[in-house]
Amino acid sequence: MFCYQRSFGLPTEVVTLEQFRALITAPETIRKVKEAREALARGDKNAYDNKKKGLPFVIFIATYEEWDKKFEDKVTHEETFKRGCWRSQQHCRLNGLCVIDYDHVEGDLTRIRRESSLFSLHHQGMD
Repeated sequence: MFCYQRSFGLPTEVVTLEQFRALITAPETIRKVKEAREALARGDKNAYDNKKKGLPFVIFIATYEEWDKKFEDKVTHEETFKRGCWRSQQHCRLNGLCVIDYDHVEGDLTRIRRESSLFSLHHQGMD
């Protein structure tokens, strides 16, 4: 099980393999990755960073427990709480998965995916 966070202002949500595949293969995601790579190739670090911020946040490394996060209104200083699976080290449970920043990967992606899967299986004792 792994989680997805639509933005830093929202809690994480459990995402299925099918939902994840749809997210990373969506035309909008592919377009944003292409635009980010083009900006990086031009040496435009600011444009690259801005494009990359628009890509989906995917959290592979942990599952987060549900908890009440405190928010404070900047004007009234009123405190409110919102329940959700917020990213927090205190509420984080590592699940053994890892992240590959795929907008930097070059070469034969099929081979890279196959090798990373075999590496993962080997370290889980399932090879």
